[in-house]
Amino acid sequence: MASSMKAAGGFTPANLWGSLFLLVTAATAFIGWLVSFIGLIIITTKVDNANGTSVGWFTSLFSLTLLAATLVLVMMGNFNPGPYRWTLAHALVFDSVLTVTFMEKVTSAKGLGVAVGLYLFGTILLLIVQLLWVVYLTAEQDSPLTRALERYDAPYVAEARALKRRTMLSMAGPPQLPFAAPVSPITIPMPNHGNGNGGVPPMPNGGLGQPMFGNLEAKPSQTHLAPAVEASGIPAAQQQQPANDAGSEVGSSVESLVFAYRAKALFAYAANPEDPQEVSFDKDEIMDIANPHGNRWWQARRANGQVGIVPSNYLQLLQ
Repeated sequence: MASSMKAAGGFTPANLWGSLFLLVTAATAFIGWLVSFIGLIIITTKVDNANGTSVGWFTSLFSLTLLAATLVLVMMGNFNPGPYRWTLAHALVFDSVLTVTFMEKVTSAKGLGVAVGLYLFGTILLLIVQLLWVVYLTAEQDSPLTRALERYDAPYVAEARALKRRTMLSMAGPPQLPFAAPVSPITIPMPNHGNGNGGVPPMPNGGLGQPMFGNLEAKPSQTHLAPAVEASGIPAAQQQQPANDAGSEVGSSVESLVFAYRAKALFAYAANPEDPQEVSFDKDEIMDIANPHGNRWWQARRANGQVGIVPSNYLQLLQ
């Protein structure tokens, strides 16, 4: 078993022998193609205008090419989980349409007898297999239909196919995380600014990731939003110790805020040490928000009493 699994990783007939559905359908398709090919030869010898069978010869050779390509992909382990499944499915549909078109032309001809019977019998077998392959290639890879068709596959084939599917899925990358608030669509991508607990969050509003054509809504000034107030037993007015009247206005603005909203942090955020207004918070933390409408930076109050501004696109309003 170990040697079989090792062989299944490359180009080997073991991948075909280990897949019952593909082995049976490939054998049926080859028998159908061979019978229809013999019938086509007889038809060509009996018709007066050999040019009338040119479509039939093209579809016959194209069907053989698709059959050979299918066998190669199966033996490589890339038939269903590989990147070629949709291309092969479209080619099979194209060949089926051409084949049916020529079948209608052949059935209307007279005096061909057994040749037409051979061609139709082989072609119908081939079309049935092509239809099954198209359904298998286009079905969801974890659907009940796919699981039913792969039910009797050898364990080494099933494990190699599952590994291939996981690889293809990982190459597609994770889905984009949603934003909690609208931002400009023209932004400069920047690296992670969180603490690593929340994936790769967006850039904070008003930072280096702001719109390329200027800051449409800059961070509020010091006179509108107070600096961050640390949580302690000392009143906020004593913590700030304003040096002038402007500082007194800043201190009083904190006390006058009404935190009527609540928001949940979608990402973790580390405050800019050069900006005393900002506060840090963790992912999934619930904070009280004051007047979130129209601002990209919101005045927030953490559970420990700390007050400051936070980027709105890191948060999701709960009410």
